[in-house]
This record gives sequence, structure tokens and C-alpha cells, in this order.
Amino acid sequence: MNNSNYGVFSIPMSFLIDRRGNVRFIAMGAGEAEITALGKMIEKVMAEPYPERSVTGAGEPGVVVKN
Repeated sequence: MNNSNYGVFSIPMSFLIDRRGNVRFIAMGAGEAEITALGKMIEKVMAEPYPERSVTGAGEPGVVVKN
């Protein structure tokens, strides 16, 4: 991954990526407003349930696992 993958335009820059791998928050800079907003979004994302995922073994059909 590099700056072209996430569109880095300034340093510092923060990205919050959820359990599904989706970018949920991007903050440019490290001011108080950005830190507060990032903290709130982290709390929101952490409160979300774990996604279901498929687990497969050699020759076995997919099994849905709930965490």
C-alpha cells in the first residue's frame, strides 16, 4: 500500500479501517478536532458486531462462523 492507494495528501494523515477492510474514516492533520473525531469513530466501529465469515478446509464446503 502507498499514498496512491489511500490518497494521502498531507502528513500526518489517519485512516480507520473496519473489520471488513473498509475505510471508515480519514483525517488530515493531528489537531484536537481530528483526534476527537477519530476517537468517536473508533468507539462506533468497535461497538459494531463482528462480521460473519466463511471458513473452508481442504475439500469441505464453506461454514459460516460467528464470532
